[in-house]
Amino acid sequence: MGCAVKRLLFAFCLFAIFPQARAQAAPTIETAIPTLLLSLLFVVFIIFVLAAVIKRSNLSTLGVKGLKVVTMLPLSTREKLVVVDVNGKQVLLGVTQHNINLIKELDEPLPQNVGNAVLNQSFKKIFEQVKQRD
Repeated sequence: MGCAVKRLLFAFCLFAIFPQARAQAAPTIETAIPTLLLSLLFVVFIIFVLAAVIKRSNLSTLGVKGLKVVTMLPLSTREKLVVVDVNGKQVLLGVTQHNINLIKELDEPLPQNVGNAVLNQSFKKIFEQVKQRD
């Protein structure tokens, strides 16, 4: 790939210095395909880089203050349990395709920035409390 980039830079410099070379060089299929593929690869690379930057910067939560999703447990493709921190108070929500239900206000907040094993134990404890309540 480095060789193709060097060729493109050389061709660009050559055309900038000698404009008459542009009129004489008719593109052939052998010269057009590598240029086309290199351009396509560059565009795909830029798309992936921008997607990674947007994903890491978490731009979707920039305007929200006081709300933070602590953890989420998918139950199926369309249903999930979500623990949300609202100004220091955590609530357990059931989220479906058409509505969001408050299941329980948590007495003890779940630990943040821990592994899945600890969160799974916390969810298990919450389920036991909900079952005992009902």
